[in-house]
Amino acid sequence: MDTSFTQILLNSVLKHLFKQHVYYAAIFKRLNRVYKDI
Repeated sequence: MDTSFTQILLNSVLKHLFKQHVYYAAIFKRLNRVYKDI
């Protein structure tokens, strides 16, 4: 197994997960604000 390939793969997966996390965190904050207004 090529180490550099594995590292590139890991990096892209981590970046994707991080983007997803940021996306869901933003939605969660927006939902929290909506519930506080009710």
